[in-house]
Amino acid sequence: MITCPVCEHQQQSGAECENCGKQFSTRAPPVEVQRLPELEQTLIVDPRLRVDAAPMAELEATRLRGGPDLPAQQVPELEMTSMASAGNVAVEKLPELDLARAEDDGVRTAAPTGPLTCRYCHNVQAEGLVCEKCGMRLPRAAAPQAPEAVVLSPDDDEWTRCRDCGSRAKRGTRCGNCGHMVEPAAG
Repeated sequence: MITCPVCEHQQQSGAECENCGKQFSTRAPPVEVQRLPELEQTLIVDPRLRVDAAPMAELEATRLRGGPDLPAQQVPELEMTSMASAGNVAVEKLPELDLARAEDDGVRTAAPTGPLTCRYCHNVQAEGLVCEKCGMRLPRAAAPQAPEAVVLSPDDDEWTRCRDCGSRAKRGTRCGNCGHMVEPAAG
């Protein structure tokens, strides 16, 4: 499979790209390599050729022969991780610890219902486990909705709360926190 370096079009074969017309370079002819006479030749004629080499007497042998040649010794500076036995310790109960369960009043918290908001694309949909817009998994329960109306003092009639993020913003301008347009003053 050939991939064009310009448009990344893939094709089976050919000397030029079927999509953009880029001419593919042909392989260069092999270059003759001249050997340097001062270098030692390391070519092996037969890879199965066995070479007998005597071990060097001045090298220390680090390989164990048959088993350990030294007895095991304890190092006194080494911190041991095992703990000595504590013996029989009397276990006392805590008198202030209450192990009883609270009485059941029968009242159960209702599961939240309502539209779900996707945390990725902010799409709002009534039901389902997967967002219809982006395909990501929706939360299992609806987030509590913020109150729509915000009560402000009379001298703050040019300031309001952003409906998207809830931060304070001037009416008719963009929210400084999330950038959404804040509704202009009525009138």
